[in-house]
Amino acid sequence: MTCNRSKCQAGRQFVQWMLAASLFTFFEGLSGIAILPQLVISMVCSHSGSNYVINKTTVLNHSPSRCNETSDEMVITATDWYKEIVRDNNLVSLLVITLMGVASDSIGRKPIVLLIAIGTTLDRLATALSPTLTIVHYVHTAAGLVSSRYVFFAVSFAAMADFSSDRTRSKDYSWLEAAMYTGMVLGPYTGGLLAQKFGLETPFYATAAGCLFTCFYILLFVQESKSFNQSKCGFTVGDVTCSDDAETELMSPRLAVTSSLPFKHKKCLALTPFGSICILFRSRLWLTLTVMLFFNFLAWFTFLFVLPLYTKYEFNWGPYETGLYFSLHNFVRTIGNGPISRLLPLDDQARVVLAGTCGILFFASISYYTQGWMLYAFAWCAVVSAFSTPTLRGTASKISALDEQGAVLGAVAMTEAFMATVTPLLCAPLFDWLVNVRLSSYIFSLAACGLAALSLVAACAYPTKAVSIETINIQ
Repeated sequence: MTCNRSKCQAGRQFVQWMLAASLFTFFEGLSGIAILPQLVISMVCSHSGSNYVINKTTVLNHSPSRCNETSDEMVITATDWYKEIVRDNNLVSLLVITLMGVASDSIGRKPIVLLIAIGTTLDRLATALSPTLTIVHYVHTAAGLVSSRYVFFAVSFAAMADFSSDRTRSKDYSWLEAAMYTGMVLGPYTGGLLAQKFGLETPFYATAAGCLFTCFYILLFVQESKSFNQSKCGFTVGDVTCSDDAETELMSPRLAVTSSLPFKHKKCLALTPFGSICILFRSRLWLTLTVMLFFNFLAWFTFLFVLPLYTKYEFNWGPYETGLYFSLHNFVRTIGNGPISRLLPLDDQARVVLAGTCGILFFASISYYTQGWMLYAFAWCAVVSAFSTPTLRGTASKISALDEQGAVLGAVAMTEAFMATVTPLLCAPLFDWLVNVRLSSYIFSLAACGLAALSLVAACAYPTKAVSIETINIQ
């Protein structure tokens, strides 16, 4: 009876956290990747004065796609502004991601996601009210402290680890990522539609209101998951807490136990980005996984950073067209992370290799698109490449102890934020140069190279070993 009740509780929490993730990603996506670059482009396009101190009202009173002539100089200037905004926001996020992950292990997952939802509300409201690009830059930089989506994702994945088993961890993570992408499917399109009809400030107000609603949902309906792994049904052998299927769990890649790994005793160090580096580089196993995370995030952040600027330059897309594409792209990734991921009988290594190989073809093909409609027509090519990120997160969770999920997945999120900071610094000058030589589409070759390296490392040295038994105190 205890086991059945625990399974029912796990099922309820699974649904609650998936819905919370969907709500947050939907409302955050209203003014996210499809809208912010358009805001920067429009403000640069309508600038007055050499310092680009623009009164946003002059931009927002007309259609956001009013800039009909997209010059090389305007694209380069907008790229530089957007690079600085994204870089500084993610750089500040690096300072708090690990702190939030470790804090979620101590005080619980729910307070942290509440803080992020409230921070996002304040961030988007301040952005909507900002009159100049400089103030938008300052707002987003400060918002990195309390509105990082990477923290929300990391804590949500840690919550999922609290009530899932090793056997289904990667697939459960794929479902959670699919739930997130479900919100991302509707968010960019809806945000682009709002911007097209009512002005570029409207999606930011909508995000602020929606994230406030998400706060109330989390506060009233989402249960704290941290206490669940303390009450999983099973038995105890010394300090080892086994699940109801003890023999299977003890043969799994990671023992379902509360363990003592070296970094656990260095709390002060673990609260810093340097502490996350120690977590990610503490063994050859983790070093291999970290290298794969770097290549994976390099590829996808190159795509996310460049695509809005590239489509504006090549096809003169506005927020509606950009939002529609990102909605379609996220829908394809939702299908890949959801039903297709569950149906394919592949282990983690095969999933990553397959995802990387298909991603290479997806990014390489973009270089040959000559019409905007081709991006829509071939968006389905990304369906299998969606496997890589949740699978790598699942592997990181499997090779870590139950009481370290927040810290470990916070370290993974720190890697994600680090690459989100570094990638614009690599992409912006390369994209500027390619624009000048009329080869802008070749920027996506950088993403293809990242996934090629990911597939090679995964095929040769994927981390499948268990945590060393010597680190576990079994009496």
